[in-house]
Amino acid sequence: MIQMQRDDILRETEELKLATTMKVAEFRDIRGLKEAENQRLQQAEAIRVNNEILRIRNEMGNGTSDFQKYKAEKMAEMTRMDAEIKYIHSNISAISEEFSLLSNDLAYLKKIDLDLDKKINEQAYKGKKTVTSATAREEYGPKKPQIEYPPLPAAKWMSEVCSEPGLPSASRAAIAAAAAAEPETTFVELLCMNDMKVLRGIVLASTPQDPDVIARGIVSLFQFYGLDNELLEKVVQWEIESATDAASVFRTPTLCSKILSAYCKTVGHIYCREVIRPFVLSLVQQGRTLELDPQKIKPTEKVDDNLRALRDCAQAMLVDITNSAAKLPMQIRNICLMVKMEASKKWPSDVHVAMAGFIFIRFICEAVAYAKVFDPEIPDLPDVTLRALAQVARALFAVANGSHFKESYMVGLNQLIANNIAQTRKFYIEIAKPADSGPWARISFETLPQAVADLTAGFAALPPNQLQKAEIKINDFDKDRLYVRKFSYSPGKQLQLLMKAFDSVAVAGLPEPNAFVNELLEFVLDDDKTFVNATTAVCFSGKEQQTLSSVGKSIATLSIFADNTCVKCEDALKAVLRKEFATVASSSPDSKRRLLSSFGSQCYRQVFRIIGQTYLTSILSPLIETIRKGKSGLSKLNKKGMQFITVFLDDLQKSLGMVPLPLWKVCNWMSRQVVDMTAAFFLGLFLAPALDEIENFGSRLENKEKDKLSRKVGLIALVLRKMAFGEQFQKGDVKEGNVVDINNWLKPQADLIMHKIEAWASSDVSSAAAFKSDVVWDDSRNALVAFLNFIRAEHDSFDMILSKQTDQRCTFKLGNLYFATATLGKGKK
Repeated sequence: MIQMQRDDILRETEELKLATTMKVAEFRDIRGLKEAENQRLQQAEAIRVNNEILRIRNEMGNGTSDFQKYKAEKMAEMTRMDAEIKYIHSNISAISEEFSLLSNDLAYLKKIDLDLDKKINEQAYKGKKTVTSATAREEYGPKKPQIEYPPLPAAKWMSEVCSEPGLPSASRAAIAAAAAAEPETTFVELLCMNDMKVLRGIVLASTPQDPDVIARGIVSLFQFYGLDNELLEKVVQWEIESATDAASVFRTPTLCSKILSAYCKTVGHIYCREVIRPFVLSLVQQGRTLELDPQKIKPTEKVDDNLRALRDCAQAMLVDITNSAAKLPMQIRNICLMVKMEASKKWPSDVHVAMAGFIFIRFICEAVAYAKVFDPEIPDLPDVTLRALAQVARALFAVANGSHFKESYMVGLNQLIANNIAQTRKFYIEIAKPADSGPWARISFETLPQAVADLTAGFAALPPNQLQKAEIKINDFDKDRLYVRKFSYSPGKQLQLLMKAFDSVAVAGLPEPNAFVNELLEFVLDDDKTFVNATTAVCFSGKEQQTLSSVGKSIATLSIFADNTCVKCEDALKAVLRKEFATVASSSPDSKRRLLSSFGSQCYRQVFRIIGQTYLTSILSPLIETIRKGKSGLSKLNKKGMQFITVFLDDLQKSLGMVPLPLWKVCNWMSRQVVDMTAAFFLGLFLAPALDEIENFGSRLENKEKDKLSRKVGLIALVLRKMAFGEQFQKGDVKEGNVVDINNWLKPQADLIMHKIEAWASSDVSSAAAFKSDVVWDDSRNALVAFLNFIRAEHDSFDMILSKQTDQRCTFKLGNLYFATATLGKGKK
């Protein structure tokens, strides 16, 4: 329809042009004839009058009065002729006005014609898989080579929007597991569908430091499906939208700019071979660096000589480039048209500046500086030529920017910049026109697996906070829409995926946790305690105390960090102890000894150690300070020593109200179990181990003083352990003191303190102190490292225990899918 309108207007324009031409010719003919006739009449009349005057004077026939009468008649006739001349001139003015109106009409028609051209150009590439629409391209030049592209796969991830309330959310690990099973279709659906919302989010979250392989993978993926034109249209639009001015567009290595550069590498080889390669080979023959910096120039070269050579080389290169519009691939010229149209909307007077940013900085300068990359057929270049190419590219960059050099040794190139402004602007105009002819570059497509491999490797190098930023933006673009999919995975597989992501995103010196850290904590501390129970089963037997202590510390630290109210910590500890208490039938000394050395006891010890640190300091610091000053009389378990310990036990039972609330809750739960180990654990796993670490509760001590103090404090720890295990002292347990007297003293004291502890544990919640966690991310990161090392060492056991397959319909967001898919390459080398 637009083409038919355009043809009608053009036909009317030609008719108006013809009518105007005829009017102008008629006007010129009339004016010429009238002026010639006027001149002839004037001359003839002047001659006749003069002759008549002479005749009258000679004859002196009728005297002066007849002569005056005759003269008056002739003057009247001349006045009449002047009026006729004025009439002719008035007609000329009217014809000129008509000509002016016709000229204005012609200018208006030309403007309409330009607007129609613009609309046709817009339709030439909008919404098509080919570079331009078939109609426009047939008119402007050769057709694009016809390639049979594979169809896009059917949507699997976004095929169903959530309409069922109450469905659980899929974990990132579950999403990653499903994406890992079909990475190619997942990447295609993410990037090539959904109106490129995912790609838009990736672009907004990207940084100049992002690896170039991401841009290469994106270009390869879109080219594989013949969607490169849609991709280019979007990235040009996004790049210009985000730029603050025309002088900054395409100048920084944004992801959009990198995509354009990567695309130019795939289609620019013909141009590089015909235009740039001869220039590169000539530089190889010259063997000069063209270096201008006096600090870097070779001893055998001179700055002035290099300046002249560089100026000549750059000028020759510019001449070749600005005369090469017809050799530029049609794919790149189509990008130039896109840039022109988008830039004209935002910066109508600076379109050439945006054009320079693309064609020079994103293509030509890179093709010169990295000639081997753009034209692989070029032989390996020596270092001296590479340096020379970098200098020429720098000069071309300055010409493109229209910016003069400020360095004193580069000022000599400023005239080159000024001399080529007009020619380069003419070049920009030429390459942004729809061409009558031009080469179409044939693209060597990457395989789909290679494109996905590039994307996987590129995303793996991105920091997790950048992935999360993109995730948030993608969800915003998609309006937080929920999708539904059936996920099939085992907890063991989920753990493997989390650990793989963790290897590079969770513990590599990060200042704060990320999405996968939080997810791993949720997995470890899930409500049904699947993983905690699996860990308990793995640690149930055959493990060294040091290993059990490390794992227990990890669970304690992570659970407290995940929930500073310590509810998760309490639940995890109860789950471990519940499983172990179920294996004990009585509270005999053997049973107590086994429980006090189990995995659950180590978890208990680490939890109480972290949460109860303030409480321990309040009761042990004064004790240790008293012993250090020698006021205790505690050197052996004699009467004086036992009296001192009795006083300490009395202070201990009075201080139970200071125990933090989370610890009281655990003790309260333990007091209601079949086998009551409340007091035994409190004395043997909480207080006694703390007395083995006196450096945490006293002043800085010298080694000799520390050893002496440790021996004395160790007597109290030994007494507490005997009470906890329900044992008596044997000969050899102490070097000095009467064993019978000690046991006679120990039994009632043990019964008393254990009764007090059990009574406190079963009392009201008001008998406990509030607690505020001070576990920080650094503590949790170290705990994660130790915990993951243990899981790797016991992966066979965990795989067997966590092998049960789960099938469940879960919801997810588009950004969640991107985040999980982007981490598929995490941990790979």
